[in-house]
Amino acid sequence: MECSVKLSIIIPVYKTEQYLHRCLSSILDQDVDKSLYEVLVVNDGSPDNSQAIIDEYCAKYDNVSCLVQTNQGQSVARNRGVELARGEYIWFVDSDDWVVSGSLVKVLSEVAYSPDVVMISRVGKKSLRASSFSGTIDGGKVLLARDFEQGPVFYILKHSFVEEKELRFVPGIYHEDSEIIPRFLYLAKKVRAISAPLYHVYENPTSTTRTINPKKSHDLLIVAERLSKFRDEQVVESEIKSVFDYLISVMLNNALANIVRSDKAEQRRFGKALYDHRSLFPALWHSSLKYRVEYVLFRLFPKHCVGIYRIMKRIQ
Repeated sequence: MECSVKLSIIIPVYKTEQYLHRCLSSILDQDVDKSLYEVLVVNDGSPDNSQAIIDEYCAKYDNVSCLVQTNQGQSVARNRGVELARGEYIWFVDSDDWVVSGSLVKVLSEVAYSPDVVMISRVGKKSLRASSFSGTIDGGKVLLARDFEQGPVFYILKHSFVEEKELRFVPGIYHEDSEIIPRFLYLAKKVRAISAPLYHVYENPTSTTRTINPKKSHDLLIVAERLSKFRDEQVVESEIKSVFDYLISVMLNNALANIVRSDKAEQRRFGKALYDHRSLFPALWHSSLKYRVEYVLFRLFPKHCVGIYRIMKRIQ
């Protein structure tokens, strides 16, 4: 793949006009030659004043460009950005977040080692994450730690690696990050980590990730099914298979935790969907004691999983 710049920063935009100046300014106010990176903004049919702000930056900076599409969701916007990116590496940045001054110097220093993935840390959150790894490591080691960041904003990906492994976000679902990240970490044979925190996450109280929506539970079943298929078809190591079993178990429990806050009709609908996905239950057996208990009860009463989960939560 012929790349004309080192780094493509892809920013999907939807209803974030009040944060967009902060995001774009943080990326462009860096002590790095503008010819080394491009900023590719994908306006996902945002109905607010975001496009006017984007136009300001496109007019001011030669390395900023914009694609406008009808509203199709963040996954489609990110995938479209990958198709248009000219950089050797790709970094997804959310339009309500912002990056630390001097971050691009550190990122470009790490990509010089030609890794498949560069991991970064967020500001203000103490965790294992990127700060626990040094040198060049296999992505499997990151998975085995079981404490990796779930957002794609914390990973800079080699463009040729993305294309070779056909890595794309699943359109039209919530939790698409949880589906793609374990896959690309497993496939990455060269991972670098930057211990210094480089990325500010805006904790938006109205974010879709913090609201109750039955669709999230159904989409988590899609994510769990896809991870199960990937585990069976591509994961060789038994210890990493166990990591995927754990992730699938978490997805099932998160789906149940969300749906029990919905009305009875939605709970019944999800219960039927979960029954149709009962082939996922064995993953519970290969996880923690709590999940093993769930496995036994779900196998005995596969049509009553929602009720079983609700009872277990009450007695915990």
